Amino acid sequence: GGGGGGGGGPIPDSTPAQSNGDINNDGEVDLLDFNELFVAWGSTGSSVAADFNHDGVVDLLDFNTLIVNWTG
Repeated sequence: GGGGGGGGGPIPDSTPAQSNGDINNDGEVDLLDFNELFVAWGSTGSSVAADFNHDGVVDLLDFNTLIVNWTG
């Protein structure tokens, strides 16, 4: 008899890891990401990794994103 085909599986999330606070993409939102956020605090521009909500500035809204996703 023939075997069945494999399932498709879930579609990967296309959102970059940074948008949830994981700046260094190590799978955890922790002290390293916290440090990188504050090094970038007040930075502006469209390519700043710590700007999680993509509003052009690293600020309190980005800090809130980091804390909500904290894995420590």
